[in-house]
Amino acid sequence: MTATNAPTTVPTLHWLTLLGYQINGWLRHGDHGLSFADVYDGLEAGTLWATLETRTSDVGFNGLFFLSEMQHERDAVLGVLRYVAGYLRGSERSRMGITSGGLALLMGLTLEAIQQQHWKPSDY
Repeated sequence: MTATNAPTTVPTLHWLTLLGYQINGWLRHGDHGLSFADVYDGLEAGTLWATLETRTSDVGFNGLFFLSEMQHERDAVLGVLRYVAGYLRGSERSRMGITSGGLALLMGLTLEAIQQQHWKPSDY
């Protein structure tokens, strides 16, 4: 995955924060066998949500993020995460303090997207 131009469609801060809460819920039950490669491959292929839904279905905490009517928001989040991953890949330990675990990586990418303000204000 290489760095690309910033996405033209960005999610609201609400959706990035919701993903962070979702990740915390999943982490309470372990890492679900998700690796760095699973996250990066899922971002590149656009299949990250399907992978997460499959890997975390046993905990029953998939909330609003996976409702079908939220596809536009999930796509915007995916685009931003893909962009952030493009410039952070290979520096997970030095930039985010993460050495293993796909969910930890996903949380780091989400926090980076928030910190770099790759979001728009909520409409409400």
